Amino acid sequence: MLQAALVGFAFVALAVLFLRWVQTRKPPSSTSHGGVKEEPCNDPVRGNVPDIVTEGSLHQYLQDRHARHGPLFSFHLGPEKVFSAASPDLFRSLSASNAFNRPESLFMLFQPLITQFSIQYANDEEGRDRHHHLTAPFRGESLKGFYEIFSAVASECIDEYMQVPDGQHVNVSRDMFHIAMKAITRAAFGDFFQNPAEMEQLRNAYELVWAEMERRLDMNEPSEERQMAFEENRQVLYDLVERCIRQRRESDRGVNQGIFLDRLLMMDRSDEENIGEAVTYLVGGFHTTGNCKFVSWVDLCATW
Repeated sequence: MLQAALVGFAFVALAVLFLRWVQTRKPPSSTSHGGVKEEPCNDPVRGNVPDIVTEGSLHQYLQDRHARHGPLFSFHLGPEKVFSAASPDLFRSLSASNAFNRPESLFMLFQPLITQFSIQYANDEEGRDRHHHLTAPFRGESLKGFYEIFSAVASECIDEYMQVPDGQHVNVSRDMFHIAMKAITRAAFGDFFQNPAEMEQLRNAYELVWAEMERRLDMNEPSEERQMAFEENRQVLYDLVERCIRQRRESDRGVNQGIFLDRLLMMDRSDEENIGEAVTYLVGGFHTTGNCKFVSWVDLCATW
């Protein structure tokens, strides 16, 4: 149950936070917050991206800079100046418009994977409407539907670990990522990915395309070989999502279970748009929840 609760907490937090990430074009007034500190930038094209690469990730970069500059500071993502807020009180003080809208450049690196139809590029009324509709399965009473799924995934994890011989190395980071994939696909996309073969295909394709996305953080063009591998595995990912959508539409139960995929299909959008949106939620869910579980597991072992 502890493992299931950790997955649930991270998944719900993901649904709220990564869709409403506070990187705004316009900062609050300096008089209200004692001024906005700006991170030095010496590259007019890449901005502070080299610093982000050096830190290891955007998350690590923001953690370090907020420790230096306080709850609000500015930096350059490419040529565009953006602001990061890391305080609940500060978040609430932002106007409703500023708190929701985000510069498209913040997620442009991932457009080759999540497509131009992703909610990450939707702002103003359209973005708000989509966010409200699609996140309904991740709030309120809907969360109770996750308990059984997460408990089942946790039990499967325990059974697998019970078969590991004493002294054998366990790749916790990889295992937590795989557990996150199982939990999120079942909770958000239904029965399709319970098939081990489909799950293996998804895992292999996703690991490759995400690794390529991370390599592009330095803004250098990939080689032809890397690009071909990315496109091939991205298509595997798209094909799996498309088949999942088709199966859900044709299901005898109908699209009425209230899971994320059902909410997506209620919007009556094109298959291409649905695939982009679905992949967006897969990407955010797998990566964030897997890392959260890994860190939680390490902390738990350290205090055992």
